[in-house]
Amino acid sequence: MGRKAWQFASTLPAEKLSQVHNSGVNTSLLVDHAYNPIHRRYQYDPAGELVRTLDKLRGEIKYEYEANGQLRSRDTSSLIGSEVFRYDAAANRLDFNARQFDSLGRRGAVWGRF
Repeated sequence: MGRKAWQFASTLPAEKLSQVHNSGVNTSLLVDHAYNPIHRRYQYDPAGELVRTLDKLRGEIKYEYEANGQLRSRDTSSLIGSEVFRYDAAANRLDFNARQFDSLGRRGAVWGRF
């Protein structure tokens, strides 16, 4: 079993135009065809977490994780597509607009923490 390394956008089945990372398989040489507008690449860290995608349509997207494996952020290098994720004590992802409370029970902004 492996992780997807790249995939072309096409009407053909995905397995015909994609490559999977597997131990002993070198995926550094990727074929880019000028007639195909989307060629998406995937990059993973040693823990198997997706850390980067790159394609001609969306550009580069970077992903960061907490030490426990929870997704911390999705960075598109623009304010519009970038996201920061928060979690409660039970590891449930919080709503972006949900209020957080400080140690005194006061509601407040949390932007400075990120």
